[in-house]
Amino acid sequence: MRAYVYTDLDSIAELWINLASAPNIHQKNAARFMILTGIRPINIPQMKWGWLNSIDFPTLITFPASVVGVRGEMKNQKEYKLPLTKAMRAIILEQRAWMENALPNCNPDHIFLQPRDLNKPFAKRSLDKIIKDYSPVDAVKGDQRNIVMKGSAGAFCTMCRSFFKSNTKAIMVANGYHFKHAEELTRLALHHLRKEDDPNGLNYDKSEELFGTSTKLKFNVFKIHEASILKRANELESQKLRLTGMQSKQAKNLKENNQKKALRDRIKAHLVHKGSYVNFINQPLGDTGRIAKDLILTEEGRAVVERYLSDQEAKAKNN
Repeated sequence: MRAYVYTDLDSIAELWINLASAPNIHQKNAARFMILTGIRPINIPQMKWGWLNSIDFPTLITFPASVVGVRGEMKNQKEYKLPLTKAMRAIILEQRAWMENALPNCNPDHIFLQPRDLNKPFAKRSLDKIIKDYSPVDAVKGDQRNIVMKGSAGAFCTMCRSFFKSNTKAIMVANGYHFKHAEELTRLALHHLRKEDDPNGLNYDKSEELFGTSTKLKFNVFKIHEASILKRANELESQKLRLTGMQSKQAKNLKENNQKKALRDRIKAHLVHKGSYVNFINQPLGDTGRIAKDLILTEEGRAVVERYLSDQEAKAKNN
């Protein structure tokens, strides 16, 4: 199933800004790295220090090919070289500085770790929640009824990966690239390799080994994507940002808690005696078959209790 939704540059830029307030460096940097690269969530926890071409000044990370017949690091089971831009390298170096201070009390092999268990790699399922929590509430565009899970990656992760493709293609076309050429470059950057694109490539094309051709092309794609996000984030930094998904949820919970408290106070005022309140909330209400204590927990249930109290108050007034 695919998430037939999308997002825009402002939402991604705000997400980038909001991630600065994430409570843990691994959460902030894992999500930001995925935004910049468009790599799949599975690849974030797999990233190892040994895959970098340099620890002090990395410019390339190589995701090894999978074992034949087994789904591993790369979906298409082919080696993937990811050139590191300035912002990507800054994330890696920040992670390295953190790890050197944390040793020996953390996993020494993986770049991103679980905040609650530093001996384990970062959990891929956490990425979708982080992006959902720190994205603006209206970051999702399109038919929101179709926010569905794509495998186990999550709709929000897929949305960010989709934005990478849309954003880079649009920028390249605007700068004079032919549409087909832009499509091929975004496919190359995202490691969307198809055998029909170059059936003899693995046997005859050694331009990558000799000249690093594809790595240089990919670097240009990543660079324009990164520049557009950071430029917009810098422009939005001083402006009032939209509520995040997490802030919206917190506000909703606060509102619901206030409604519950107000209804409980109304029940107490209606019944006067404390003992009567305890009996009331633990007994089925009307013909609902549910006790008042449970009804108070939902919006529909609270409406039932409110109507009951109003009816009782009206009867008492008429008498």
